[in-house]
Amino acid sequence: MTAGQRSRLIVSGSGVLCLQADAGASALAVVTGPPLDMRKPVDRMTSALGSRTAPVVRAALRGNDDGLILYTAGTDGPRSLAGLWVYRLGNEAPLQISDATTLAQSSRLGPTIDLADAQLVRTSAGVMLCLVQSDAAAFLRLPDGPLKPGAALRLAFSAVRVDGEPLRLTTHDTFYTGPEGGLRLMRADGTLLAIDDTGNAKPLPTEPGRPAMSVPPLSLRSPGGQVGQLAFYPEPGQTRDVLTTPNLAAAPARYPALVLSDGQRTTVFDRDAIDVRPGFPVHALRITAWCQDPASGDVIAYDSFSGEIMRVKIGNDE
Repeated sequence: MTAGQRSRLIVSGSGVLCLQADAGASALAVVTGPPLDMRKPVDRMTSALGSRTAPVVRAALRGNDDGLILYTAGTDGPRSLAGLWVYRLGNEAPLQISDATTLAQSSRLGPTIDLADAQLVRTSAGVMLCLVQSDAAAFLRLPDGPLKPGAALRLAFSAVRVDGEPLRLTTHDTFYTGPEGGLRLMRADGTLLAIDDTGNAKPLPTEPGRPAMSVPPLSLRSPGGQVGQLAFYPEPGQTRDVLTTPNLAAAPARYPALVLSDGQRTTVFDRDAIDVRPGFPVHALRITAWCQDPASGDVIAYDSFSGEIMRVKIGNDE
C-alpha cells in the first residue's frame, strides 16, 4: 500500500480489505482472504451510472448480509457520482441503494456533497454514514436489515457539539465504535469523545500524562467474548510519562508502544518488545488503521510511515 495515505481496514465476509480513498480506482485492495480484483465493482458502477469517469470509493463497511456497503463520490462534468451501494464480493454487480440526488437531499448538503469526506461506522443503533466538510456535516442513519434500492436514510444530526458548541470537524477526525457499541470520535490530537444519538459529545477520561494515540483503541474479542482494548502510542507525551515496562525496575517505556488493557490489568509492549522483520524502522512505526482478523484473531495494522500492512500477534511468544 502507499505510505502516508488516509487508510481504513475493513473486515468483510471473506477477509480484510484496505481502503485508501485517495488512490482513485485502486482505492480498495484485498489484505487477507481470497484474491479478488476490487477494480471490477468500480468498473461495474461506472457502467451502471453511464459515466465517463469512475466514481471513487470513499467509505466501506461490512453489510448485514456479509456484503460490502460502499459510499462513492466524484463528478462527471457537472453531474455528481455520489452514491450508496451494496456489493457481494465477487458475485454480482454492485446494487445502488441511494443516488446523488437522494443523498444530497437527505444530508442537506446539496450539490456540495461530493466535497465531503465520508466514513461508515456500525454502532449498536445501526450503521451511520458520517459526511464531513470544512463548514458542514451530516450523520445519516441507514435502515436496519438488508439494504434495498430506495432505502430511506434518516438525518440523525448535522453537528457534533460539546457543551452546546459545534466542533469544527476535519478530514483528520476518525469516527469509530466504542466498546459499548456507541459512536466515538478521535480527533487529530488524540482526544477521544463519546457521541450520543443527538450529536452531543463528551470527552472521555484519560490518565494524566498518557501520550496521544495515532489510531483509535481497538476492542479485541475472542469466541468467548471481549478480551480487552489495545492502544498504540507512537511517541511520548509532552508531560510526565505514565507508561512503564512490566519489569521489576518499572522502567519508562521506549516508544512506540502497544498497551493492552482488560479492565483488571494493563500490559505494556514497548519498542524493545515489538518483534519485526530485520531492517524495519520500528522507531518510526506509526499505526493509523487496524482491525482484528476474524479468521485468525490477529490484529491487522497499517503503518503510515512505511506503507506496509502487518500482522500483529499479542502474546508471550512474540
